[in-house]
Amino acid sequence: MNKRPHPIYILWVFFRFSLIFVLSLMRRLFVTGESNVNSGQSSLWFDLSLLCMLITISIAKWLLYNIEYSATLFTISKGIIKRRTIFIPASRVAVLSAVRPWYMRPLGALLLQIDTCGGSYSSADFVVPVYAAQVSGLMGEYSLTGSYRARPWQLAALSMVASNSFAGILLIATAIGQTGRLLGPKVANRFFGSLEELARLARFGIPPATALVGYMVLLGWSVAFLLNLQRHSRFSLTRVNHHILMQAGALVNRRTLFHIPDIAYLDIRRSIPTVLLGLYSVFVATAGCRGEKGDISTLIPSERRAGMDKHLARLLPELLPSPVSLRCTKGAIVRFLSLPLLLLCVILASSPILIRLSPQLEDFIRFATLIVIIPILWYGIIRVLDYFYTGVSFRGGVYTLRYSRGFYLHTAVIPLNKAALVTLRQSPLQQRFGQCDLSVYSYLENRLVRHTVLSLDRMKAEVLIIQNPD
Repeated sequence: MNKRPHPIYILWVFFRFSLIFVLSLMRRLFVTGESNVNSGQSSLWFDLSLLCMLITISIAKWLLYNIEYSATLFTISKGIIKRRTIFIPASRVAVLSAVRPWYMRPLGALLLQIDTCGGSYSSADFVVPVYAAQVSGLMGEYSLTGSYRARPWQLAALSMVASNSFAGILLIATAIGQTGRLLGPKVANRFFGSLEELARLARFGIPPATALVGYMVLLGWSVAFLLNLQRHSRFSLTRVNHHILMQAGALVNRRTLFHIPDIAYLDIRRSIPTVLLGLYSVFVATAGCRGEKGDISTLIPSERRAGMDKHLARLLPELLPSPVSLRCTKGAIVRFLSLPLLLLCVILASSPILIRLSPQLEDFIRFATLIVIIPILWYGIIRVLDYFYTGVSFRGGVYTLRYSRGFYLHTAVIPLNKAALVTLRQSPLQQRFGQCDLSVYSYLENRLVRHTVLSLDRMKAEVLIIQNPD
């Protein structure tokens, strides 16, 4: 089938050149006064000519943009003066996504995204707005039923754990800034004034500035929670031959087709709340999964162990985690707790010094110290859990590594053909006690992702790598 993009592509191209037109308009601001009448008229004609040229270029690029696809090949031809033709074999497409935001639905348009394993991690290899009917032949036949459908409480649990207050605060600040530009600075000032008044009235004995920070963090987390919830709403998965079709989204509907042989690894993620609740969340790492860009990498939002094993066996029997066969050494607890203990000692030692230097800020310093200590203690608990959780195994051509990173416990399930490098590292102290750190590097879109298990027995780790028990 040979098709042009949706006409919205004309606006897409025009906005890319809009900076040129904006700079031209700004130049006219310097043309003032009666003596510059002729120059002002010539500047107006120049701006109109530039506008017509940009519109003509945008329409020409749309007319000369052709998309042709079949069951075996994608062909993209584009360019005005210098024509460029891109051939993408269907067998090399790792992720095929159809993204339909709410504002594109009345126009019958969606964004078609194609990612391959050899492309860039920061952006999709190919993105273009097309008619929704054009992709029905590519993905429509896979969307009849789902072998897995998440329940609302599972999506809420995932959104609670995965929400980031900082991302929510950035979104709020951007929205308020844009609103202030459109409706005037009074609107933004009124919002921040209301927030300051709330912090003053409901501060519960803490300094108003600290209460304001706390409310901003809570508000940012709430916004991030709602965004994650709408992003994963109506989440379902379907296994079709060597592909998995994922469907989700309320405001932005997304359908993504994953090519299973191109999956770099599975990431089974847990935090302290999910450990207490006995829940597991499974994420897929492959080309095109960039959470910060709105992409969804979730495979199983939240399930108990039995439910997770059942759904993984049905969806991805090729990538099942295996029981730990090699754990960290018994005396490694010091290695796991050294960093949080060091951070805790530094904070506790610096707090009295800061109070002596600035006694007028004693209340704020004490509260700030408490705020800093809480994540350190949280991190220390994660490290203790990691000591009992960490380990490595190899079975059925798949590595299973259990380790912690940041505030999460991870179980990485890496197929052997995606393990680009396996290393054993020893510090001078580890050499004395016969210990090592095992790292498996997985290849993902022109970059290596490292998974490290700490404080293993060196001899047993070598046997695991060299002999491969299976």
